Amino acid sequence: MKTLYQCYYHKFGGGEPRNMMCREYVFEYINMIENIIKEGIEKGELIDGDSSVIASGIFGFTCSTMV
Repeated sequence: MKTLYQCYYHKFGGGEPRNMMCREYVFEYINMIENIIKEGIEKGELIDGDSSVIASGIFGFTCSTMV
């Protein structure tokens, strides 16, 4: 039985066009979230922090709830 990590790595880590497209979209979505976080920090709506780490965490949490 494959683990979730193995499935994720197979789909995300491969060099086939589909894998590369998936990887590009993941980074695009994380960048969108990061920009929203940066905007919130600038407006004082969010506390200051590493926006890339926060964005990755939000993306990961969102993905984990879809499984």
